[in-house]
Amino acid sequence: MKKNDLDEIRYQIAEVLSQKPNLIKTFTFKGKEYGFHPKLEDISLGEYIDLDQYLKEPYMNAEKVLGVLYRPITKKMFGRYDIENYDPDVHDGLGFQDLGTDILLGCLLFFYRLEINLQVTFLQSLEKEEKEIPLMSNLNSPESGVGMEQYIKLLKVISSNLKE
Repeated sequence: MKKNDLDEIRYQIAEVLSQKPNLIKTFTFKGKEYGFHPKLEDISLGEYIDLDQYLKEPYMNAEKVLGVLYRPITKKMFGRYDIENYDPDVHDGLGFQDLGTDILLGCLLFFYRLEINLQVTFLQSLEKEEKEIPLMSNLNSPESGVGMEQYIKLLKVISSNLKE
């Protein structure tokens, strides 16, 4: 292989790996406008169960994941929108295989970032709680939490590296 060809391949791979796709909230597909679930905290039990199952293998179930998260917009006003209620028989994602991968990758990265932020918040909460509780020397390590501060700092460094 020529050096120029190898350099070009390296450049293209570096370009792809450096991209950080953002969450695409709305898009138009086959004449219909679709929107990302506007209130994930209000997700129904059926949506949660299906999404949890599909996200175990997100690339194999990409269309189904998108079918749960993106549905036709029913009402749009002042930058906000409502989407159709979830029906697993209707919102199965069929046809979404023709979409670009940027939409799926944006969703997956959104959930990945959310998970990292929740873990960091949890660790910060533990750190704050640890400072408020006086350390008793007569307790053994599992009960007193001795060593937790170093563990929390290690997890913070790891999570900050994952965010990049």
